[in-house]
Amino acid sequence: MREGTGQRARVEGVRVAGKTGTVPSGDATYSLFVGVAPVEAPTRVIAVRVEATGDHHGGSAAAPVFAELWPHVAP
Repeated sequence: MREGTGQRARVEGVRVAGKTGTVPSGDATYSLFVGVAPVEAPTRVIAVRVEATGDHHGGSAAAPVFAELWPHVAP
């Protein structure tokens, strides 16, 4: 992730592409990030949905979870 709101999904040595989002639903707000990696030949897709509190968006709440999960699912 070189630019955009998903920069916190960065994984050392792996090119990641993804999309962030924020969805209000009733009393809750969900932060979303869907990422694919490695960009050159994607082998994994990870979708993260976090029930957020306060001023959290997909890039600040869900994207870091992708980065934490990647080492556990990487090929």
